[in-house]
Amino acid sequence: RGGRRQAPAAMAAEYPTAADVAASVPHFDDCLEYVRALPKAPGVGGEAPLGDAHRLVLYGLFKQATVGPAADNPSAAPGMLAGPEARFKYAAWKTFSSLSKDAAKARYADVVALTALGSDTPSSPNRAFYDDMRAKGARAPAFLRTVWSRAAGEPRLWTLGRELGDAVERSLQLTLSDADALALKACRWQATFGNVVIDRPGLIGGMAGLLSAAEWDAWDALRGTPQPEAVELFTCKVCELAE
Repeated sequence: RGGRRQAPAAMAAEYPTAADVAASVPHFDDCLEYVRALPKAPGVGGEAPLGDAHRLVLYGLFKQATVGPAADNPSAAPGMLAGPEARFKYAAWKTFSSLSKDAAKARYADVVALTALGSDTPSSPNRAFYDDMRAKGARAPAFLRTVWSRAAGEPRLWTLGRELGDAVERSLQLTLSDADALALKACRWQATFGNVVIDRPGLIGGMAGLLSAAEWDAWDALRGTPQPEAVELFTCKVCELAE
């Protein structure tokens, strides 16, 4: 249990800084190649490593990184007859409209790295997928090999992602109340993705399987919390629950 961790004080948690962008942008192309090759459904490697929420956030970041703000592309807005998926995607794109293209590329790479580091744990349902990737050795995706390498000067959020992975593993060993499980889920989402990217779901949102209203409320309560700080909050919460 290792004792209680103190909640983060006023810390330099702003994200992404110019240094964050400079560190992560060079990994965007390898990251994109990795994501495009990933299975979208469970297979031999266990659960699909990216869920619907991941793909929605990554869609928004990709569009911002490669096209620019949604407001500058009005023809891309979904029409009145568009389905929920098209509306969710457009909302995700609009969420990142304040980012420069390079900042969006950096956040894209960081989201995928955090996802890997947070789910590449012994008890994770994704364990088989990452074991299979490691077994490929030099043939494993270049992006994953970089994330695993712990190279000097790696992006700041990747270093924090290792801390997140340790905390996620500890959380999987706990018996949690529904309220605590929801709080941890929301904090992990904020740590991995940043602010919630869709409007509060009603019946349609729930049926789409993305978020329930309760999940949205818990996540949105953390709106504005920088991702580095959310990692620390998640870790502190796990330590408190383990006592």
